[in-house]
Amino acid sequence: MGIEPSGFESGAHEVFSSTYFLFVISAEAVIFCFGIIDTHFHEYEVLALIIKYKTIFFSLKSIRK
Repeated sequence: MGIEPSGFESGAHEVFSSTYFLFVISAEAVIFCFGIIDTHFHEYEVLALIIKYKTIFFSLKSIRK
């Protein structure tokens, strides 16, 4: 009885990517709100964090292909 990762793993990847995308969007929203509320956050720090999240997301997305 061999391990067959075909159906489940492809479905799991889809769930993971959509969940991760929602996480990135919500993280951007949280960072943006904190950037407005908290004066210690400068715009470039907020942008750097958003770029970091997007870079991680797109690199994971490209690895998946």
